[in-house]
Amino acid sequence: MATAVNKPNGVTCLLPGDFERIFWARPTAELWGVGTETSRALEQVGITTIGQLAAADGESLVPMFGVAGRVLVRMAHGDGGGEVVPYQVGGIIRSMSGISRSVGHEVTFPRDRSDSRHLERHLLLLSDKVSRRLRRDGWAGHRIVIRIRFHEGQAISRQQSLATPTDDDRIIHRVSCRLLAANQGGRSIRLLGVSVGHLVRPGTIHPLFEEDQRTRRLGEVRDRLRDRFGESSIMPGGVVALLGRGDGEES
Repeated sequence: MATAVNKPNGVTCLLPGDFERIFWARPTAELWGVGTETSRALEQVGITTIGQLAAADGESLVPMFGVAGRVLVRMAHGDGGGEVVPYQVGGIIRSMSGISRSVGHEVTFPRDRSDSRHLERHLLLLSDKVSRRLRRDGWAGHRIVIRIRFHEGQAISRQQSLATPTDDDRIIHRVSCRLLAANQGGRSIRLLGVSVGHLVRPGTIHPLFEEDQRTRRLGEVRDRLRDRFGESSIMPGGVVALLGRGDGEES
């Protein structure tokens, strides 16, 4: 965005108070991460400029865009939430070193499953495992993917990209449940998987919002408890009923 303000050199110096003055009158399509489809969807709710998006309630956009609705509003205030890394000390590409890398888990059921509530509990368990591995290995991801193999053998993968990378099991679970609901179509499922890809190193950048800070601290506390007392010492409430059933072979 900033490089397009002062052409041909493409160099723009922005002070903290400049974002509103320069960008709020511009169309939402000029905001990083907002493509044609997203800008059209925003137009349907009366949001055509970046300033109007900044004035919107992020929660009101969640039904339409998922968790990305909150992120869009933050970005309209000039808060991208990302880390700027000088290229010569690693850079984004090098820190990702394998943009196709992903962290995932999947479960194969002993018999076909179609009950959405049961499947969502398995997604919660898988999301929790993926989140723990991401924190352990020092990654966060921009892309959440679910893999489904239906009872007749057809396999599909569906994904959603996030403007801000995450290792939060709650976000992973919410997005994966949404993807499942949009693609199951009432069919029975034999295999279900969750992965997070397009990985980046969070580095030493700390979450900006108090809620995000609490969430990260809670995740780290859970990890320490599991390291000391075992994986089943603390689990999401929704998956306790799955433990001990032997309901599916995980990988």
